[in-house]
Amino acid sequence: MHKLVHTGEKPFLCDQCDYRAGRSSQLTRHKRVHASDKPFLCERCDYKTCLLSNLTRHELTHTGERPFLCDQCDYRASQSSDLTRHKRVHNAEKSFTCDHCDYRTYQLSNLVRHEMIHTGEKPFSCDQCDYRTRQSSELKRHKVVHTGVKSFSCDQCDYRTSGLSNLKKHMIVHTGEKPFPCDQCDYRASRPKKPFSCDQCDYRAGRSCHLIMHRRVHTGEKPFACDQCDYRAGRSSHLARHRATHTGERPFSCDQCAYRATRLTNLTRHKKLHTPSE
Repeated sequence: MHKLVHTGEKPFLCDQCDYRAGRSSQLTRHKRVHASDKPFLCERCDYKTCLLSNLTRHELTHTGERPFLCDQCDYRASQSSDLTRHKRVHNAEKSFTCDHCDYRTYQLSNLVRHEMIHTGEKPFSCDQCDYRTRQSSELKRHKVVHTGVKSFSCDQCDYRTSGLSNLKKHMIVHTGEKPFPCDQCDYRASRPKKPFSCDQCDYRAGRSCHLIMHRRVHTGEKPFACDQCDYRAGRSSHLARHRATHTGERPFSCDQCAYRATRLTNLTRHKKLHTPSE
């Protein structure tokens, strides 16, 4: 059983979703997520859960508390499991390698998720629009767009957002804080440097997957093909948007008039027509 920690193998599968676990006890605990009874409620939002431990962990999203500290860098986590996973970055051999690029990782699940960048696979889809993603956590975050719930508010202005990370970035506007110093001079920045750089232009990215997608601008690679015409795209999201030209689908509707749009950005722009200019 212990060896599974190193191999990343997760042999226990949920029969109701794509969750996989390294231990049968973890799968048993997970299955409670599918149970209809969720007696533990958050007092700050409409979150409900079947486990008290989940509620305790969820409440940290409101407080912003991250009590678990890495002893080798300044990483902080709200969960001990996240800290344990993070520590592998410092001491684990990256034995899982991508056969499409130079990506390496210490965990098989990371490699599986990374390879979707190359294949374009996005198994998690929104049931209210054409949004698709590689991770279930990103889909949960996206769905907040449709609810309109913005539970995180700035105490210095009327800014509201659906994500705690967005609020933290916004607060720098008021504090003027610049926590990221240059290691060669006394310059400081409010945002960290993007570590992934293109070798053909000055583009920089915060994530390796974004750099991989950007490089297609230079190579002209368009791996995503429409099955109804000869259109090809460098990104799966562009293909999904294109397909609406064939179906005529307009999933984004205005709540103040009959306008419908194929893109969320078009709907956002349209809604400004209903807002009187100051």
